[in-house]
Amino acid sequence: MKARLSVLVVGSAVGAYLGIRAHEQANHTTEEPKIVTEPPVEAPKGLVAEAIIAAPDATWKKAQTAIGGFILAAQPLALWPLAALACLGAGAGALSLESHLPRELRLTPA
Repeated sequence: MKARLSVLVVGSAVGAYLGIRAHEQANHTTEEPKIVTEPPVEAPKGLVAEAIIAAPDATWKKAQTAIGGFILAAQPLALWPLAALACLGAGAGALSLESHLPRELRLTPA
């Protein structure tokens, strides 16, 4: 019984070690993502404005860091209540806009 338990414990430890090593190696790859350039597309007639966002994820990350860092520096415990208020405001705004939608568009088809 003790031998089986020892084999189980050693096997689990070796498996955990190998899993952690594989995870570390997978996360430390230095392969850069390929940049794909798309051909230009002609603007449609009647176009009023054009907006170009190079990397929305990077932009949001900078904004989140700036706003969150400012709030955390000023009042460390204020970040989560302010985030909850922002979510509450977004939900209330969505509910108030719902009445302006046509009835047939209010429900998503299942």
